[in-house]
Amino acid sequence: MQSSPGITYWLANLTIGEETADDAGVIFGTSLGGLLTIDWAYPVVQEQGRRRAGRLTSAMMLPNTAAAEIPISFGLRRPNYCIISACATGSNVIGEKRRTAESFRPV
Repeated sequence: MQSSPGITYWLANLTIGEETADDAGVIFGTSLGGLLTIDWAYPVVQEQGRRRAGRLTSAMMLPNTAAAEIPISFGLRRPNYCIISACATGSNVIGEKRRTAESFRPV
């Protein structure tokens, strides 16, 4: 699946070995997903119709695309989800990370 430049940047700078894939997961936070896709698709739909935007446009606009793409790319097997809560997203992700780390049980 084609990803946005922000997701590609994070994936390019992430290194996880096979030995740690069982111990790593993704808790991804965002307030809104796919803004670059929405910015691109809106004028296309307005000028040429919705069929011209492409069949993956709606999937690329979903906020949880990064939370799905990262573990798939790296074969991660631990918790994987996306938190979407507007202004409080950062705090919520930090809290969930701590709670998940405290309840972590090795596979």
